[in-house]
Amino acid sequence: MLNPVRWELLVPINHTVKELDWFRDLGDRVPFPIEWRGKTWLDARFAEREFIAGYYLGDTRGEVLTLLRELAKEEAGFQDGVRSVMSRVATLVARANQLDPHYRFAIESDGAATKVTVIPRYRGAEIDRPITVEATFAFPQSTEEGRSRMEELERALDFGTPVEVEGLYVPSATVDAPAGLGGSFEGATLTMGPGRPASSTPIEAVFRLLDPSGGVASELPIRLTPRSSGRRGAILEGTDRSGCVHASVVVDVPDGKLRVNLSIDEARAFVPHEFVPAARFFAAYCAPNRVVVDITSMGPPSDPLPSGPDPMLTRELASLVTDLALIQASTGIVREVVGDFTRADAANAAAGAALIRGTECAFPWTSAEVGLLASAPLEARRQMARQIIIFGWTVDAPFVLSICGTLYGVGHRHRVQVAARVDGDSLATLLADPLSQDVQIKLQPDPGTAAIVRLVD
Repeated sequence: MLNPVRWELLVPINHTVKELDWFRDLGDRVPFPIEWRGKTWLDARFAEREFIAGYYLGDTRGEVLTLLRELAKEEAGFQDGVRSVMSRVATLVARANQLDPHYRFAIESDGAATKVTVIPRYRGAEIDRPITVEATFAFPQSTEEGRSRMEELERALDFGTPVEVEGLYVPSATVDAPAGLGGSFEGATLTMGPGRPASSTPIEAVFRLLDPSGGVASELPIRLTPRSSGRRGAILEGTDRSGCVHASVVVDVPDGKLRVNLSIDEARAFVPHEFVPAARFFAAYCAPNRVVVDITSMGPPSDPLPSGPDPMLTRELASLVTDLALIQASTGIVREVVGDFTRADAANAAAGAALIRGTECAFPWTSAEVGLLASAPLEARRQMARQIIIFGWTVDAPFVLSICGTLYGVGHRHRVQVAARVDGDSLATLLADPLSQDVQIKLQPDPGTAAIVRLVD
């Protein structure tokens, strides 16, 4: 629901009878409430805020500076105890904060150094009363260090990145700041930034990989937040849903271009289904594919930018993460994992996903045992010794796979089928005549075969 509109006329005079009649008539013709606030109302507000008139009409600018100097003296008065010192400091800071209409001050000191933080009293105070710095810089172009430091300063001015310029490169600087905090300095270290962006509201962006034909090879959503801004543009930074991907986008407004830097924290644990878009994207993030950045709130997508010469992640890893995400979704077992997968992890993830998709999978096996009744005919047992034995069975339980140390049971029931031969150590038992009792016969895989597993309803 929208807040109702209220219109106020603020003038430094009180209304006459005719002006009030006109204003009331106007109020009857507009669909919102209006109110005349004149000299009487203003006088009452100024009475509540004496520092405003004092600042502009009196000499409270100098008084603020005096208060800050008194604070430095008060720091030496520890003979009366820390509590009394704290009380005097709090009083002086409170007085300073009553005197300047644009800024308030937070003051910290460890006895050796005092830090004064200037904080805008209201939105736009820095526009009404800007703090300005005029400085002369001298960067020797004959040295790599000098050239590098100049580039850092230019980037800070262009895009608002933090920078600290040592006094060696600052012959002079003049600061115009409230409360007498400014002045002229020689060889002072100058620290700037980050430049505050116009908005810190997160921006939804899509990094889109295009193949040579212009088709979409992959997409990666990333939420970007403006971090700094300067005379040429801004820097936005953000991460994907998994938290493993970091993106930095430099928006150069005059050139109408973007500079993109993408990186992955491979040591960070992630939930597979959250990391799937990033895994697929970076497996395809290589030439000849190119990337465009689509930020709807900033207009059309960027021009295509080149990707790296080699993918940042392998297709095998992308497949493994995709398979494991499917397994976790199917089983309801969601675990964070890290990127140090073994071959067994990869094989089991691929098999588990294939089973869920309805495909039969082959698994190695080493031996099995079957029971044989004592009444089994000798000829049937001889045939058994000579032939391949194919048999299968259904298990009323999920098929269990170990991936990254977690056991995942896929499906509800599964069927196993094997091709086996009688193990040599069991032949004598199998062919005994007669069998005096029921026996267990050991089986081994027929060479070149594996157990075939599929899920059943």
